[in-house]
Amino acid sequence: MRNKILLPFEYDQISNWVENGPRHSNYIVKNGKTGLIDESTFKITVPPIYDSFEYLGGLIFVKRENKAGIIAESGKIICPLIFDEIYPSFLDIYDYKATEKRIFAKRGKHYFQIDEKGNILKSNISLPDVLMNTVIPEPPPPKRPK
Repeated sequence: MRNKILLPFEYDQISNWVENGPRHSNYIVKNGKTGLIDESTFKITVPPIYDSFEYLGGLIFVKRENKAGIIAESGKIICPLIFDEIYPSFLDIYDYKATEKRIFAKRGKHYFQIDEKGNILKSNISLPDVLMNTVIPEPPPPKRPK
């Protein structure tokens, strides 16, 4: 099959392999948006529509139009994009002995612990508790008045 185009030349970036990434897919980027393509059939499994895209422990944490959610490698939405931010606990995801994969979310000024489907397990969680269990950047300090 010489000179056969398997994938159109319309993508800004196509990954060929990602350590600890999706099992059967490669990342594609088009116009700054990320999606997935099946590595053997070259069919789009997740269209490149997500502004933020992070694969962790079998879940894909996405953000689109300032709303965060969780999808599967197949593209199926697991947790609807209803949160402002979602923070997975890296401590749990990379700890094979962890019995609970904690996921934290923010909506408005409130923080929650959620399951992968977006169900709220605990509410009234403080930002220091979220920071202690996840790796998220702290907000920058306020600007000093002149």
